[in-house]
Amino acid sequence: MHPKIKHNLKTVKSKITSLSANKNVRSIFWISGLYFFSRILGFFRTVILGQQLDKISQELILNADKIPTYISTILLMGTVYSSVFPVFSRLNKGQDNNGLESKIKNTSTSSLVDKSKVYFDLMVVILTIGVAIVTVFGMIFTPWILENIFTSGENWQKAVNLGLIDQYVLASRILLLTPINFCIQALYGVILNFNKKFVVFSLAGILANVFSIIGIFFSRGSFVNFAIGTTVGVTLSSVVYIWKCNSMGYKFNFEVLNNFIQNLKNQSLEIKQTFRVFWPRIFLIDGFFVAYLLLGKFTTLDYTNYAFDLATSVQNTFYILISSLGIIALPALSESSSGSGEFWTKIKTYLKNSFLLGFFVAICCMVFAPLVLWLFELFGKINSNVNYIILLIQIGSIKLVFNSIKEILNSYFYAIESKFRPVLVSVTANVGQVAIFFLLLNQKIDVGISAILCMSSYYVIWAILGLLLVRKDYGLYVGKSG
Repeated sequence: MHPKIKHNLKTVKSKITSLSANKNVRSIFWISGLYFFSRILGFFRTVILGQQLDKISQELILNADKIPTYISTILLMGTVYSSVFPVFSRLNKGQDNNGLESKIKNTSTSSLVDKSKVYFDLMVVILTIGVAIVTVFGMIFTPWILENIFTSGENWQKAVNLGLIDQYVLASRILLLTPINFCIQALYGVILNFNKKFVVFSLAGILANVFSIIGIFFSRGSFVNFAIGTTVGVTLSSVVYIWKCNSMGYKFNFEVLNNFIQNLKNQSLEIKQTFRVFWPRIFLIDGFFVAYLLLGKFTTLDYTNYAFDLATSVQNTFYILISSLGIIALPALSESSSGSGEFWTKIKTYLKNSFLLGFFVAICCMVFAPLVLWLFELFGKINSNVNYIILLIQIGSIKLVFNSIKEILNSYFYAIESKFRPVLVSVTANVGQVAIFFLLLNQKIDVGISAILCMSSYYVIWAILGLLLVRKDYGLYVGKSG
């Protein structure tokens, strides 16, 4: 073999060995693999939904999941994790550095216990009760919310004529049990990610999709079983999270409920810090859900909701490579002092890699997604206009580039515990996407295309504004260090 070729092969082998030894790289591959499998299951779930149910039932079951989805999105997704993780991480660092100073007396047993564990137990109680209260109100007002917010007038009337309203309301109420489980997953996910147990953290979507598919197969024309299957899957995910955390020594201590008020006083500073970050972030509403809400309210065609859901499911299948990078970023950034040179080096590296990865994934989505859908169409598996779905996928692929950047920017804001800036960016992006949606509708653009463009515009606006803020912060850092 030529010496130069032999040298190049040796270099490549060395780099592969180095990458395989890197824990972050291994974690990214594990998370990507599990998320990919979860998204594939989600894609199959949507396809099977189209096989088993008629078009109006497809629309209704997708709308039935919107109340719990919005509760979870507003109160939990990212909000719990981003507000609890920094405080929990700081308490654990204090524990390592200060020994007994990081421990407090258990008011019922007078034993010394880790302050981080008491804090965690209190947050489990406070947030679970809070979400449970919101869920109860959601169940009470389910019929009104479905009719007036999530369902177009035409589809509601069709449901009335077909006698599907009772099923519709019942399915939504069953699915309203999932936000409590998502709350538990978000909290125990803090422990899993802090300890870099990313594989277990990535299992939730797989279980939820498997059991929702089982529910569809046994639906027999009713979509209530779909709701039951999804709820069972999400509940089992919570059980797995709790079991893993228990095996790591993070077992919920019911003694925290004895003298609960005193425990709150002991941890008042940490709880205040958590909710200072938490409450503004309930206004962080992802652009996908705003677009989904607008679509559900303004669509008059049976297949549009289903086509949009299938198109975004395909996009999300490709998106898993990006999301794994975002999951790794926050723990990595939290290990460095906020605003240090090492911190800024990591930010720049992650932003550059996220852009390149997002661009690559977007190209893959545009090229390979149509092939997947055409393959399904070949066997008659998709109950909708395949060319229309492909068009939605390709138009919306641009969001993958900017959502990739947004993932890292979110980790940046979480790491520095910025309270209002990500909210300001998100709300501005939400207002912009709604304005774009109505502008497109006014130009007689198809409602599905308007929704996908509206969704993509949210990520574009978010990424641009977020980058401007990071650039401003970096300028201040350079000024101080200079």
